Amino acid sequence: MSGIGARGKWWAIILAGGEGSRMQPFINRWQGRYRPKQYCAFVGTRSMLKHTLDRSARLVAPSRIITVIGSGHKNYIDATENSNIPGRIIEQPRSMETAPGVFFPLTYAIASDPDATVFIFPSDHYIFSEEAFVRATRQLGYRAEETSSVLFLFGALPDGPETDYGWIEPGTSLPGSGDDPPRRIVAFHEKPSPQEAAAYYRKGYLWNTMIMAGKARLLWELGCEHLPNMMKSFEKLRQILSKRQTEKAEERHLVSSIYERMEVANFSQTILEKATGRLAVVPLRNVEWSDWGRPSRVVETLSRTPVRIRRLAGFTIGTSLIQDYGF
Repeated sequence: MSGIGARGKWWAIILAGGEGSRMQPFINRWQGRYRPKQYCAFVGTRSMLKHTLDRSARLVAPSRIITVIGSGHKNYIDATENSNIPGRIIEQPRSMETAPGVFFPLTYAIASDPDATVFIFPSDHYIFSEEAFVRATRQLGYRAEETSSVLFLFGALPDGPETDYGWIEPGTSLPGSGDDPPRRIVAFHEKPSPQEAAAYYRKGYLWNTMIMAGKARLLWELGCEHLPNMMKSFEKLRQILSKRQTEKAEERHLVSSIYERMEVANFSQTILEKATGRLAVVPLRNVEWSDWGRPSRVVETLSRTPVRIRRLAGFTIGTSLIQDYGF
């Protein structure tokens, strides 16, 4: 049965709380209005969020998908999509970077299922093909169950010395992992210089996709170790959510109170970079991946994607707009 692993249930956390400010001039030219990129349909008729949700629903039961959105983002979810969004949508009172964006929805998952295996999916990635990605991600979930003390990340295979991505320096292979095994992570390298990025590319480092799988308890432990004050607040929320009957007003009041005192924290910097001994990277093979955080990445993907695949994928951005951005 989809979403049931060897030891417990699988959950998916969808990160959709960003504003995507660097993409706004591009989106304004294209659509004539402000709209966070994850709610835009760059490909076909589905928004980036809906693509992410559909991939997730092939891996976990729809009721075990938790989507975290930013304040006011419900206004950007089209009525047709809103009626079809599986699982639960939770709204952050305000954006406080990616660490709260991960641990806020994780609180709901672990309150319902302390033994959960959790996937974390950013909602602003271009991924093709869906079939290959789902197959690879299912294997990532099995690895997370079999080695519950390790958080597994996908590392994209680089096609050049990109300076705007985070790079993962892989180390030794995990024992007993067969062909193409996960590798320990030596270090993360953010925002490298052109010379550094060229060196990372030559050495076979990988791009950090922020797509990961691990046991909910492991993620919670890492949060408590590196962000103890934040996790004390989320622990209070977990206790309320674990009650058989939870008053919505009590839940909303506590969430609002937590975010009034919330510390700004980046998940990569405060958790991943400090916990490399408990992480492993898996190369994401046979999948086209791009983090569409800048207009140049969207257009660059279009420019190098074969015409037949562009037609199959259903890109909706006009040629004139592509040309305006230098391609």
